[in-house]
Amino acid sequence: MKAVGLVTEYNPFHNGHLLHLQRSMELSGADVSVAVMSGDFVQRGEPAITDKYTRAKMAVDCGVNLVVELPVKYALANAEQFATGAVLTLNALGVESICFGSESGSIRDLDHIADVLANESDIYQLALKKELRSGVSFPLARENAIASLNIMDREKLHDILSSPNNILGIEYLKAVKRHACPITPFTFKREGMAYNDVFTADNSDSVYASAEALRREIKHYCMAMEDLASDIGNDDTDHYDTMIFETNDILQNIIKYIPESAVETFLHEMDKSMPVYKEDFNEIFNAKLKKILRDCSYNKREAADVLLKYDGFNENLANRVINKYDRYFDLDEFTDFINDKSSTYTAISRAFFKFILGHKKNTRSVVDGADINNETYDEDIESMLDNYKYTDISYVRILALDEKGQEYLNSIRKTVSAPLITKTAGYEEVLSDDIYASDLYNLAVWEIFDETLPDEFHRGIYIKGKGFTGEINS
Repeated sequence: MKAVGLVTEYNPFHNGHLLHLQRSMELSGADVSVAVMSGDFVQRGEPAITDKYTRAKMAVDCGVNLVVELPVKYALANAEQFATGAVLTLNALGVESICFGSESGSIRDLDHIADVLANESDIYQLALKKELRSGVSFPLARENAIASLNIMDREKLHDILSSPNNILGIEYLKAVKRHACPITPFTFKREGMAYNDVFTADNSDSVYASAEALRREIKHYCMAMEDLASDIGNDDTDHYDTMIFETNDILQNIIKYIPESAVETFLHEMDKSMPVYKEDFNEIFNAKLKKILRDCSYNKREAADVLLKYDGFNENLANRVINKYDRYFDLDEFTDFINDKSSTYTAISRAFFKFILGHKKNTRSVVDGADINNETYDEDIESMLDNYKYTDISYVRILALDEKGQEYLNSIRKTVSAPLITKTAGYEEVLSDDIYASDLYNLAVWEIFDETLPDEFHRGIYIKGKGFTGEINS
């Protein structure tokens, strides 16, 4: 069976994801689709709007044959590491192709840029170092260095490197090249709203909403429901009826962007275990940061040194966090407050959630200081970039599948290059980061909705037509 790989977050699953699946099957000629999906925390540096099992179920119910989890160390990493983890997972599962949407729609153009970044010729490295020493940002330095090689028109290069899905696509291609994966890439031009677009009068009729627009509309709906609940008993019946109508209208606007096969699951979880947002982790963030300060007897230099041990923090960021932390902060508010030109909002947000999840630095995380989005750049680690790249996938964790997905797993069992995990028991050590991430996410759900989700030892995988059985027939 020929398999095509999809790198996904499904946050939440919507019509654009269904189009991605359909186009991927058409372009690749594959028999089966394999999605590697972020778990309960996503690359933007925030929790997923609903838990990973719900999102995996929605995907399989809509036609994805197999969903596996991208380990949290990759899911909360920069673009390069995120893509590497996803590609290596797909490679371990023997997929023959990978397909992704991009603003460019040209695999040739993206591949030209990926060649430069994968090979890192002496000429390119010298140009990049020269640009960085001039004080420009990493994205501009990288763009200028590539432009100096005259591989394509400068304006075209700028347009490509200014678009988030192009950047991720280039990283997928780079990972395939660097790790010599026998995977054929395909891309198609994205349709509908752009990656970060929100609903406006101009795009409200679009068939394909962005996930960001849907998340905002879901939040809008939840706020309207709160207002509605607080208005119960109001003597103004007409006003109350109007609120009901407006609230239902918001919900219907959300549902029209979600494939029919996923709507039932979506509605079942709405207000029961979703939505979860970044601010729902405010308390644990503040508690952990205050504990560091207390343990260091409120010595800011010592506290910054402790924070520096966590993945995603360089000396500048650690010092800014400690020096500017003087009260209880909302995560969004604090991220904006300490942001400066040396780092992006997303990089800081990821660092905060790595801190919340207890991800300490090791030899694998050192490259997080200089990534393709130039979230931060630190010359102290520049020399280490070539010494270590993420190269291992020690397990593949199954989240959901259908009959065809099960057939594919049976066909690759003897050749798959990593253990296929369908139950947590027995894999506690290798899954420790993912288990803890799920526990914290479930704790947030319990605090918000008073809903107890099954933990990693009791949920089991989802099999279409059977539910969450936790077993795969051999």
